[in-house]
Amino acid sequence: MTGLPTLLSRRARRALARARARASVWLALLRPAAAPIAAALAAVLLLSAWASSGAAGRARPLRVQPGVVLLPTSDDAQATSAFFRIENPGDVPDDLIEARTDAAARVELSTHKHAAMSGTPRTAKALAVPPRGRLAMSPMGDDLVLIRPHKLAPGERVEFTLRFRRTGEVRISAVAVRAVDLREALTQLNAPPPDPTSATR
Repeated sequence: MTGLPTLLSRRARRALARARARASVWLALLRPAAAPIAAALAAVLLLSAWASSGAAGRARPLRVQPGVVLLPTSDDAQATSAFFRIENPGDVPDDLIEARTDAAARVELSTHKHAAMSGTPRTAKALAVPPRGRLAMSPMGDDLVLIRPHKLAPGERVEFTLRFRRTGEVRISAVAVRAVDLREALTQLNAPPPDPTSATR
């Protein structure tokens, strides 16, 4: 019976030796990955601190200027266009995803795909409003297409509801203008806002 403890201790020592050998192999395999893992963890911690401090960018309310609606060319016109200037002073992008008005059967978002010297209008699912930028609609760029518009008079104001992916819904009006007055109206619409500091100079 005296040989049993000795036999068990030998087996234990062998098992311990095998465990140490396996541990050495795993450590050898994991050692090259230790530095990248540590760097990744450090990057995650830094990004979390950066975001929590507000440095990752802040969303600010969009500024939508009253727009312009092109008068339909005839009483039975199937479509006409509306234009708005939308400014995004924040650091977070947004998208115009829908527009509605009671002055037409429906409103489609439209953009122009340019090739060579011409542009082809096509329906868009969304119109981007870039951070610290603007969406300035124009006849050869992005615009809203009013399908089966109602009869309008020059100077008449049309109410719109614009829905944005982040901001939600914004109610804004647009004034109806004749084709001959469209260029001037768009120039005024897309003119840069006055410098608020100029009045104090």
